[in-house]
Amino acid sequence: MHLQSSVSHLGWFKSIFSTNKFSAILAISFSLILSACGGGGNSVTENDLQDPTSDGVPPILTSVSILQSQERDASPDGVAKLGQSIKVDFTASEALMLPVVTINGVSASVEGKIGDWSASREMVEADVDGYVTFNISFTDISGVPGTDVSETTDGSRVQYCAEGCVAPVEDPLVGEWMLDGEGAAGVGPTAGSMEWWSTNADVVSERACWFDDLFAFSLDGTFQNIQGETTWVEAWQGGADSCAAPVSPHDGSNPATWAWDESAGTITINGKGAHLGLAKAVNGEELSSSGSAPDSITYTILTLTADGMNLTVTLETAPGVWWTFNLAKKPVSPFVGNWKLDGEGAAGVGPTAGSMEWWSTNADVVAERACWFDDVYAFGSDGSFSNIFGEDTWVEAWQGGSDSCAAPVAPHDGSAAATFSHDEEAGTKAQILSEEHELGLLGDRARIIGDYETENETKRAIENLKNLPK
Repeated sequence: MHLQSSVSHLGWFKSIFSTNKFSAILAISFSLILSACGGGGNSVTENDLQDPTSDGVPPILTSVSILQSQERDASPDGVAKLGQSIKVDFTASEALMLPVVTINGVSASVEGKIGDWSASREMVEADVDGYVTFNISFTDISGVPGTDVSETTDGSRVQYCAEGCVAPVEDPLVGEWMLDGEGAAGVGPTAGSMEWWSTNADVVSERACWFDDLFAFSLDGTFQNIQGETTWVEAWQGGADSCAAPVSPHDGSNPATWAWDESAGTITINGKGAHLGLAKAVNGEELSSSGSAPDSITYTILTLTADGMNLTVTLETAPGVWWTFNLAKKPVSPFVGNWKLDGEGAAGVGPTAGSMEWWSTNADVVAERACWFDDVYAFGSDGSFSNIFGEDTWVEAWQGGSDSCAAPVAPHDGSAAATFSHDEEAGTKAQILSEEHELGLLGDRARIIGDYETENETKRAIENLKNLPK
């Protein structure tokens, strides 16, 4: 009985392999496996869905950001230059067919799948400076199109400047401003126009005492007109339309403040006599006497560059009479700040400018003369200079010391007033105008640093200083 059963089972297997039944079973099995896996579906990313059926619900983009491809995060202050790529990242509420994206009106490369996508393209010479635009056209996998999108959801944006954009400064108005030469002041029938009168080369020359006036905005909110010994004084002020001593209250003698309303695009100068540009130009009138100066003047900002170096303001003095002033910020010397010797190799001496082959400050010198390496050389924005030593510095034998750390010795103790000057045209040169002050080593040879013909030579100067955080 058992033997017959075994033979029967063997015969069953033989019957399977001797017919097409085995092939049929395999076919059914593979068919089930493929059905369970969804059949080879890369149709979403390849846009080759077969006979899609519309679900009637349009897709939406839930997040959209734009950034320069090398930036880590999108922001409102993104910048890009020629040759860099712009990237637009976006996420959809459902799976999409391959979206179509343009950046600055030019087709972009698109990558992604399902609901997460990214488009990019390189900026070329044909692109115009300004904020980069984009447009996203998209359709879900059922064939329903969404509404084209051309705005970010997070406020991000990218400014394109072929030669590189200047990063915006935190307080662009803070600093000292001057009228910016020819065309710096004028009057006309509309804001910004100067068709009736403007400062040409002759005016700039004749009124040089006006063009060196400073309009100073301080970080603490105070404002000051700094005019020096002379400014342009007109007949209504009791002058003769010529350079003369400043006349109160337009002489900067009254305390004043400034307020910037960024949303309204205005600057208000508070304080009798305080002003920008021309003293007589105030809101609603041109002054006819010094005594009628208002307590405040509000100017409309036409332009304020991101780097905080150029400002154009205007105000209406009578219906259809607009005074406009173009101001440039007085450049701050690159020397301004607090400096220290920069560790090993910071000071030395040799036969040529920049060489230290005879002697230099190695690690042992830095350790032994720590009291020298914490000395501060302070260049003020007002042109002042001071040596700040603290309780001790390196005092040498010629000063009456013993080549050791000791109390600073007059006149090289920072007690005397000093100034510095920076002559850019003569090369990268700074001169300390007090013999009691010095940079690095004491003595005549240290009073001038960077008296070299090129910037690279300056960087190799014997006095290798390091700017301290302000």
